[in-house]
Amino acid sequence: MLESFSINRNFRRLAAIRRAVRCDLELIANHVCLVNCPMQTYHQNGFAHASDDSTLFIDYCFLRCSRVRLADPSQFIKSAWIRPEDLAVYEAMGYTTFKLLERGIPSAELLRRVKAYSERRFDGNLAELLLSYGFKQPIRKESFWNLRHFWKPSQVNPIRLKPMLDLARLQGWLSPLPECPIRVDARKIPENFLDVFRNRDCASLNCQTCGYCERIAAQAVSISPAYRTEVLKKYEEMDETMSTGRLWGV
Repeated sequence: MLESFSINRNFRRLAAIRRAVRCDLELIANHVCLVNCPMQTYHQNGFAHASDDSTLFIDYCFLRCSRVRLADPSQFIKSAWIRPEDLAVYEAMGYTTFKLLERGIPSAELLRRVKAYSERRFDGNLAELLLSYGFKQPIRKESFWNLRHFWKPSQVNPIRLKPMLDLARLQGWLSPLPECPIRVDARKIPENFLDVFRNRDCASLNCQTCGYCERIAAQAVSISPAYRTEVLKKYEEMDETMSTGRLWGV
């Protein structure tokens, strides 16, 4: 399994890796992480320690990345996902196995993703294949999941977690939403979207100088203005609560 978050659009490196080894290689097709995210190692390490139920785990990286995407919609295009239509590009390089995320979303949404990639075409809201929240169906959790993971009165006053609960409600992290307020129109992304990346190393470029993803985002990405304003305000409240120590009763 290759570290797909920063490599899926580096075609020179993908080709070199494929030539260098004989083992099976797999790519993650539908992640939405920030490209070359500097918090990646810390984030995965945090997940590992989160399995200790005795400690309250606040996924700061997820909060931060979600906020950055709302503030800068071009991040939805910069993330190194693979469209269903582009699987053949990678197969031609020798990559034939693709992993789809997320295991914790409603089963109907997982089936939608499998269908889209099996048929190699998707004409709807690409965000529905990428995000881990914002679905019409409820996300099933084990009994007393909230109490098990967030009820830690000896560590934090539960009342202080209200901004996070508000965020969860607004973004549909734990409950359904009537419609996904974030839209990435698949048909407004050019058919030859990947061509510009074939001989380019994005890690060595200044995104503002290039502007390719920003131009596509201006056409393809739309976010409900009221939703965006309200959610970004809640992120500010959550950041202030954590940075000042008020979350911990300081």
